[in-house]
Amino acid sequence: MKKQIKKLLCAALSLTMVAGSIVLPTVASAEYTPFVGGDTVLNEWKFDFGAADSAPEAGYTLVTPDTNFVTNAAGETQFGFLGIGEEDYKLTNRYDGWTTQKGQVIELDAGGGTGLNDAIGVVGAGGTGENARKDIYGNQGDKYYPTRFAMKVQDETYYRVRATVTTLDPTKNAKVSLYTERKHPIYTEKTVEAGTTDTVTFSVRVTPIYYE
Repeated sequence: MKKQIKKLLCAALSLTMVAGSIVLPTVASAEYTPFVGGDTVLNEWKFDFGAADSAPEAGYTLVTPDTNFVTNAAGETQFGFLGIGEEDYKLTNRYDGWTTQKGQVIELDAGGGTGLNDAIGVVGAGGTGENARKDIYGNQGDKYYPTRFAMKVQDETYYRVRATVTTLDPTKNAKVSLYTERKHPIYTEKTVEAGTTDTVTFSVRVTPIYYE
């Protein structure tokens, strides 16, 4: 029997990702504090999304705009953004249901506020000069491209995820849509006021079954 392919825990946002936590609730451990009362936690991952020259908050792992899922692996944990590399168009759309073509590269940058309120979001999709915010097909990156973050996890496990989003431009309101896995909507077209944050907690079950 062929070895099962491990699935990814994916989150895609239309604007920005600020800070996120992923918890595997199974067996209680004194080393972890669950962010939802009553959770029994085996392991926990905390990500602080921001600029490369910013220090992560205590207990968090810094994620910068160039943290590529394909090439990044910290110990046994593989995590990072999808679609930001020149070769990422070759990735299967089974990760999160999103497909790019050759030449479509998602361009990310840091912004937002400070501390855990700084953020990473889409600012463009390749090109130079007057087309700096568009890809080779004329798509405007900050309007049509999601911020796609993924972490490799075990099959047949349940996870509770807490994601915080904000506006990349702290002076402007934003319409935000948040999806997990294969474009399962957590919410769509939600208004986030300029410079504020919105936090949502949800559970996901990772399965090796692929739906066509």
